[in-house]
Amino acid sequence: MSNLTQFEEFLLKEYENIAKAHFEAQKQFAVFFRYYILFASVPILILSTVDKNNKLFTMDIFGYVLLFLSFVGFFFYLFVINLKNEATLYSRTVNGIRYHFYHHQSVSSNLTSIQVLPTNVKKPTYNSWNNPVLIIIMLLNTLFLDLGLYYDSQRSIMLFITISCLTLALHIISNILISSTQEKKYP
Repeated sequence: MSNLTQFEEFLLKEYENIAKAHFEAQKQFAVFFRYYILFASVPILILSTVDKNNKLFTMDIFGYVLLFLSFVGFFFYLFVINLKNEATLYSRTVNGIRYHFYHHQSVSSNLTSIQVLPTNVKKPTYNSWNNPVLIIIMLLNTLFLDLGLYYDSQRSIMLFITISCLTLALHIISNILISSTQEKKYP
């Protein structure tokens, strides 16, 4: 028979389930990024299969395809933010359960000296816009938009700079707003 209370046995079972869910969310994050990279390869596929003498497929149409990919890519970005926030929520839950066992029990000093994993329920943060996956998606979406405008005959350098800055800002602000909402919902 263990020395754990019923509540602590519940917490251990919850810990196992949430830890599995956290790793599954991380796995989904990685899988979805692979799908995004496949999605992002569409322009290269199109360019490699188009005959230069083809009158049906012009560079203007290619520009529209790139604009469409940029638009759809933004929704990929929003979905990835939600996956990232879900993994963060699971991490925080695991940290809280870990905190309970490290700080609410008479844990020997020997055990606390080997503690490496965090017990802070405020870590990791939701607002991490500098995630490499998010940056890659953000940059590719901006590139698609810029190239789409370029092939659609809008070749002003000031327009490119302005649109690029606005697109990057839209991505960053979207991440901050979604993550802040998540932070308020699950502090």
